[in-house]
Amino acid sequence: MTEIVKNQRFPWIQSPAGTTWLAVAIVLTAVVYGPACGFDFVNFDDDAHIYRNPHVRTGLTGNNILWAFGIHGPSQWHPLAWLSHQLDATLFGANIGDSSAGGHHLVNVVLHLVNVVLVFQVFRDFTGKTTPAVLSAAVFGLHPLNVESVAWISERRNVLCLCFCLFTLRMYWRYVHQGGAGNYLAVCILHAAALMAKPLAVTLPCLFVMLDVWPMQRWSPQKRFRPLVEKLPLFGLSAVACVLTVACQQAAGVVSSLAALPLETRVLNAVAAYGDYLRDFVWPVGLCVFYPHPAILPGAAEQGRWGPVILGAVLIVSITLFSLWQRRSAPWLLFGWLWFLGTLVPMIGLVQVGVQQRADRYVYLPMLGLLLGISTLIPLEHGSTSSRTKRWGIGVCCLMVFTLAFRTWEQVGTWRDSITLFEQALAVNPQNPFAHLNLGLARQERGEGDRAAAHFSAALRINPNYALAHYNLGVLEWEQGQQRSAGHHFDEAIRLDPHHADALVRRGAILGMAGQLDAAEQDFALACRVDSEHADAAFNLGLIREHRGQIELARESYQETLRRDPEFVRAAEALARLKPR
Repeated sequence: MTEIVKNQRFPWIQSPAGTTWLAVAIVLTAVVYGPACGFDFVNFDDDAHIYRNPHVRTGLTGNNILWAFGIHGPSQWHPLAWLSHQLDATLFGANIGDSSAGGHHLVNVVLHLVNVVLVFQVFRDFTGKTTPAVLSAAVFGLHPLNVESVAWISERRNVLCLCFCLFTLRMYWRYVHQGGAGNYLAVCILHAAALMAKPLAVTLPCLFVMLDVWPMQRWSPQKRFRPLVEKLPLFGLSAVACVLTVACQQAAGVVSSLAALPLETRVLNAVAAYGDYLRDFVWPVGLCVFYPHPAILPGAAEQGRWGPVILGAVLIVSITLFSLWQRRSAPWLLFGWLWFLGTLVPMIGLVQVGVQQRADRYVYLPMLGLLLGISTLIPLEHGSTSSRTKRWGIGVCCLMVFTLAFRTWEQVGTWRDSITLFEQALAVNPQNPFAHLNLGLARQERGEGDRAAAHFSAALRINPNYALAHYNLGVLEWEQGQQRSAGHHFDEAIRLDPHHADALVRRGAILGMAGQLDAAEQDFALACRVDSEHADAAFNLGLIREHRGQIELARESYQETLRRDPEFVRAAEALARLKPR
């Protein structure tokens, strides 16, 4: 059995060689990700999360802090991530097109570097070996699959969550070896912090149970239930985070129903996704920001994904059986494989959020299981193999690390701006409607209307039921003065997505200008109900009420507008012109 380091208070690097190689890994990771500090925001979530989100853009204020802990969209319940974005906005600003994004990128990179050090420390604690821990930290820091988590500002929640997860694992190791109510309380607090950074941490108590079984061997006839009972508060925290996250996702309308995506389709996709993640871990080529779900594209479900599904199933069964066979001679292999399988479950697509088949960012935590299992099998420790074999092993590992660094440097460059990001996604898969949509938005922001329309139309050719493509094509035609054609696209967007608040507001504006105030009011009121943060919907509802002489109702609408967006100048002016109560 692997020798475990016990009764040490957070041991630091004990080998000068380990110190040197870890420092090299940290410096190389910083160099590879350094260019990201000069990149801009992108129009994929950065707009809704940061530069167009009034509760983030205005920085740390009392109201914004309260908002961060609320139940709302656009994604998950992650108040600590919101607070970190608000702090960045206070320190650096949050405006697209200027240098303010560099500060946000810098914080992500620094957190990733902290995680590299923590990966080393956790693996060193777990295995008692320095060299595998250094190798794992280096591969983690430089693997291209992690670029999305680090170079994408909106994924602050990912790097922040893992940072708290790793601190929690270290504190749990300390609690097991030293005991104490204070250490246990620290485990609970750190676990809660990880959950408030991102619900990714919901599986953390399961890792503690695995550690109890092996290598800590805390399960015995004398204390059969104690290790499980002490996990109950941690499982409770995870359950609360799950409930809050589902509430946020339902409020944002991003959870697909079983009618839209049947359970059997989700299971088959999950099996295929496991295989895809393993392939990308070994051969990280063809990575991009978005992989469209084949079952959501018309006709793709009939084509099937039996090849990837069969490959994924074969890999899962084969690696599981091999890990079980080697559980005595290489127990960390089974532990790491179960870590990978288990921590991916919340993101594998059984609960489908959005329209992606998988995402690179989802393996930021699960990858550590693969690294832990594989690195402990490599005979690089002193005395474990001959000097010649050890030199060859070190040489191969160095070549692998520098190859990964080059691939990561290339992948980081794709996040320079929205156009670079989605052009690369289309180069990987030309039949990617989401990439066409966001590339069209980027072209539209640059005033390239014709090129934007071509991308929106291409997205609709690939997926005629794409509500967002209809909506954005309608906005483009609205700006070009083609009201009737724009109204048709807004109608289609609402038909495909009855809760599309932006389309409701745009159609309501067209109806209002045509004198159809009752229909316009219905659209604005529905938009207010389906999107509790849509300030334009509340403001336009106030305009109609004011026009009808409903002063008190109009005042309430303008006040609601300012609650949703404190910087909404026209709402403040409208309130000022209304007669006092």
